Amino acid sequence: MKILLTGCAGFIGSHLLDRLLSEGHEVVGIDCLDANYAEQIKRTNIAKHLLKPQQNSSFKFIQSNLDVETTYAKLRSQKLTNFDCILHLASTTNLHGYDEAEEDHTSNINITLRLLEFAREEEIPQFIFASSIRVYGRNSKVPWSETLENLQPVNSSDSIKYYCEQLGRVYSANYPIRFLALRLATTYGPRQPPTMALHTFAQNIRDGSTILLNGDGYTRRDYVYIDDVVDGFIAALNYKSSAYEVINLGGNQALELYDLIAQLEVCLNLQADIEQLPRTQQELDITHASTEKATQLLHYHPKVSFEDGVQHFAEWFINTNHTNTPLTS
Repeated sequence: MKILLTGCAGFIGSHLLDRLLSEGHEVVGIDCLDANYAEQIKRTNIAKHLLKPQQNSSFKFIQSNLDVETTYAKLRSQKLTNFDCILHLASTTNLHGYDEAEEDHTSNINITLRLLEFAREEEIPQFIFASSIRVYGRNSKVPWSETLENLQPVNSSDSIKYYCEQLGRVYSANYPIRFLALRLATTYGPRQPPTMALHTFAQNIRDGSTILLNGDGYTRRDYVYIDDVVDGFIAALNYKSSAYEVINLGGNQALELYDLIAQLEVCLNLQADIEQLPRTQQELDITHASTEKATQLLHYHPKVSFEDGVQHFAEWFINTNHTNTPLTS
């Protein structure tokens, strides 16, 4: 297949790129290499595909902003339009303040809309969107099923994900575009960016600094390893039935935040120092998604245990950060 992959240099996108190329797909990857975290980290994520591009005719990288029309003009001018599917993982995430957040949210909507228009105009039959299980918001009916209605996400970023799902519903209803929204649980593993909790906690433990924990640490999260998420995307790529679906991809269990820290302590062979802070209003008691639908439609079965997944992350973290911290067997 010929794939347009957005956010190809990010955490999930780069792992998905590896798999797509290893399976023989032709990929055009777009990433603006924005300032959510260091550009060099993203370049490192895809470095092996950029070192000798003349030997890798299956991959073309374009550094560009998806929220400007010139990006789509560039694709058309280079005759990069006859895609079998768009895999849309690109997303801007605010780390600064309200004004920047508002701009990011507008951009995320505009990018999704521009890509849907590109799919319509170029007759691209499949569109797969990376959403989040956090769109369920505060809902005690766990594990969350895709049949739940009246969703109320607790923050603006999750609301934007839900809004983009609805844009996909409109396009799939009116044009020959199959739209799949994959609602991802908390995804972890090698290459996880330093802005995410697992990576931040690992840095704190390694450096001997205090982990600042919002709340009592007993909130529970649905963690899913990166390889299992990639399996879900690949299965969705081959899905050819209904025109519109939302599908959860999770790890089939909800673990306390203290479980995550304890597992890191084991893998890093170091002890964490923890300071509890007041809980934020946007903190959810639990995130936990049912994967029954994913099993039914995509034959999805998460394979990597939480213990093995954190161990894989820790090994990568130690090697990447050039530390002499010993690994446990």
